[in-house]
Amino acid sequence: MSRIYYESFQVKALSLRINMDALKIKRKSLRTSFTATANKLKEYLATKEDAKDGDNLSALNSQLQDKFLRLDEVQNKISDLLLENTATAVEYETDFEGVEDYRDNFFELKSKIETLLNKDSGSLLESSS
Repeated sequence: MSRIYYESFQVKALSLRINMDALKIKRKSLRTSFTATANKLKEYLATKEDAKDGDNLSALNSQLQDKFLRLDEVQNKISDLLLENTATAVEYETDFEGVEDYRDNFFELKSKIETLLNKDSGSLLESSS
C-alpha cells in the first residue's frame, strides 16, 4: 500500500514539475514581449515633446497593459505552485524579487503615460476653447 502511495506521490510531483516548466517557458516569452514594449515606450517617452503623438502613446499603453496582465496571470500560477511545496520556499522568494522588478517597471511607465495623457487632454481642452 505504501509503494502505491509513493508512486502516486512521484507522479504528482513529476506532473507539477512539468506544469511548472511549461509555465516558466510561457513566462519567459511574456517577459520578453513585455520588455520589448516597455523599451519602445521608454524610447517614445524620450522623444521631444512636440514629436509625441497621443494615439501612439495610447496604443503603446494598451499593449503594455495587455502584456503585463498576461504576464501577471502566468506569474500567479507559478507562485501558487511554488507555495504548494514547502521545499520551494527559497525559490519562491527569489522568483518574487524578479516579479517585483517587472511590476515596478510597469507602474513607473503607467504613471508616466497617465501624466502625459492627462497633459494632452488638458491642452486639447485649452485649444478647443
